[in-house]
Amino acid sequence: ADLRSAPAEFDRSYELLLSLGEDDPDAVDGFPAIGLTSEDIDLLGRFRRESRETGGGYDNVRRALLSNPNGILRAWENAQEGRDIIEQLSGGLTSEDIDLLTRSGREMRKTGNGYDDVRRFVLSDPNGILRAWENARKGRDIIEQLSGFDEIADLTPPDLAVEFDYFGSLANLRRVYHFNVCLATEQGESEQAARELIEFDNVFRKLVVNARSTMLQLVCYGGMFRDYKTASFVVNNPHASRESLDMLSMHFTPLSKEQWSWRNQCVFEYLSRRNLLDSTFEELILYKHVLLKRNSTVRVLRNHWDSWINCKEWRRGEYDPYQFSVWPELYPDCMPKVGFDGDLDPFETRRYRWYNPIGAMFLAMTVPSSRELFGPRNRLKIQEDLFRILLDKRLGKEVSLKALAYSQEYIVDVDKKIIYSPGEDGEPFTHDDIKLSINPEVIKFE
Repeated sequence: ADLRSAPAEFDRSYELLLSLGEDDPDAVDGFPAIGLTSEDIDLLGRFRRESRETGGGYDNVRRALLSNPNGILRAWENAQEGRDIIEQLSGGLTSEDIDLLTRSGREMRKTGNGYDDVRRFVLSDPNGILRAWENARKGRDIIEQLSGFDEIADLTPPDLAVEFDYFGSLANLRRVYHFNVCLATEQGESEQAARELIEFDNVFRKLVVNARSTMLQLVCYGGMFRDYKTASFVVNNPHASRESLDMLSMHFTPLSKEQWSWRNQCVFEYLSRRNLLDSTFEELILYKHVLLKRNSTVRVLRNHWDSWINCKEWRRGEYDPYQFSVWPELYPDCMPKVGFDGDLDPFETRRYRWYNPIGAMFLAMTVPSSRELFGPRNRLKIQEDLFRILLDKRLGKEVSLKALAYSQEYIVDVDKKIIYSPGEDGEPFTHDDIKLSINPEVIKFE
């Protein structure tokens, strides 16, 4: 099966995406050309080795630093070019901006990230937020260009070792957009805030259609999940205009079948693992040894990912029972299965482990658990539902609290100022709760 991608005219969008985390073309021996001398690299390498040997404790690190402070200062000055690159890779954000965003994340985790908590934070340092917004001009320009494409391409090669250097930049930009949208809303500029949030969220909604790797798919889902939280701040804010609420209502519509599809990821994960199998054993005598049946291993992988594509989670019952045979013709038909927890079924695959022990071990090591993949997907669906309830309530529409999963109805707790789902464990106020804040002065639930 072929990997889905955007038409060729959108290849430029993939280049823009990669530009958020550009590799250094002048890297030598694994060290980017950031201005460090060989003496600096030797010094840093020695510190790292000594830190590992001594355990890296406070006293050990302090002793290493005091042993050669001039060398450390020299390396810092020589790395000016590299420090400039780091600033560029952060979308133009300075170290001061990164510190602000990191501190905000810690504070939000401590306080619960509720509407009042976010409002209190953005009002505590509006100048810092505005400074970060201005410094992120490079990253914002890329987001603006990406948002303008009808589709965003993903040309990632099927390789489990591929690195996504732009993930960190996207995470920092998400925080910048989040706090700037909240601040602009609080300052009475909710229409501009809504436009900026919609522009940023558009990138995830367009990229997710053609995303190949599971990692990128989850990044898109995570970005949209947090964008709903940002949008809920606007909905809860008394300064938000009707125009801004209508803009959010038009944009934050339910995701399409293509945006929810995992077919591309299943094909990508199969091809990546097949390539990993070949590259791992191609130069070893063991590759053709009786302990490893390469073709059989590949067919088990293919059957596994095909079953994921065809399972009810995506096709709603359109299951294709056909599977490729993984045995020689003389063997009995005892098809091994890889469970959705990522493990080979111990009973049905006992004979297969004897027949293909190294292949079975490879499968057990490289097939992910369905919980890692389905969990974020299901959480996003519920977050989408919760946001629509909040928005419709603010717009004066009738709402239903009927839940998609995990409970009969979503729960409104006016005292805690939240609407939530208890999550997979079915218990309220645990780590897997899915929730949005409510400002009861603006959104009134009976």
